[in-house]
Amino acid sequence: QGELSDQGLAGTSQNPSGQDRLGHDRQALSVRYHADLPGDLQLGAWASARLDRAQVDTQQGPGIAARQLWLGGEATLQTQLQSHLLGARLRLAGEHLWGPADRSRPDLGLGVHDEWLLWGGRVSVLPAVRVDRVDTFTGLSGGLGAVVRPGSGLELKANVGRSFRAPSFAELYVDQGLLVANPKLTPEYGTQADLGASWDWRWLHLGATAFAGLYEDLIVYDDETMAYTELPNEELDRRSGHLVWSREQYAGSTDDWYDRMEALIDPRPLDANDRMVALV
Repeated sequence: QGELSDQGLAGTSQNPSGQDRLGHDRQALSVRYHADLPGDLQLGAWASARLDRAQVDTQQGPGIAARQLWLGGEATLQTQLQSHLLGARLRLAGEHLWGPADRSRPDLGLGVHDEWLLWGGRVSVLPAVRVDRVDTFTGLSGGLGAVVRPGSGLELKANVGRSFRAPSFAELYVDQGLLVANPKLTPEYGTQADLGASWDWRWLHLGATAFAGLYEDLIVYDDETMAYTELPNEELDRRSGHLVWSREQYAGSTDDWYDRMEALIDPRPLDANDRMVALV
């Protein structure tokens, strides 16, 4: 599998990029395997190698090309024990970066999950927990879901979970035109919930889902510093399915992004002690 792209970088009126261009290409190879083992065990596995290359060319000349290699795989083992479908998942991988920085890091993960079938399969309870280790970052995530099937094609579902994401090599070390890397970034965490319903009748499928999330140390792009940064977590709060962050470090900012967010969520002016509110 391969991919090739080239795009111009328009920049902003405060930070024009002229004729700068970002080129990116990717080559990937993956293999999948599935087997039914003795004792009602099922094994699924995949392995993948992916090489990405990105380069920004400016009016001053070609920039430094950044190359990133990801190599690894994942295996899942599951079995049926009475009304439980138990499973475990193991990921062993690593990645290496060449170019603006020479870095390597492991990408490891271990998780367990279950599907508990109740009342003849009309109700499923789905707990899961996972631990990840990416370089020096360790995160614990998990979730709990439920599916109710009352009949006549109707299905009701609800989920709540905790997520973990380590900053990528690009966010940490690779400048991409106006996107300036920040090696001081730390992982972001999130708490999400959703509630939905679907109905199937012959060829017709109807469904609707409501969801909300609350994030900590969210990695964002700051228009003022032209770099990746993290929204501060002081006075982190939640208001009726919205995301709420402290806005103190951005006091006095008048850039377009904040203007759009303000108009979308709260039309009143924001002052130095106010907060920024954003929809998921």
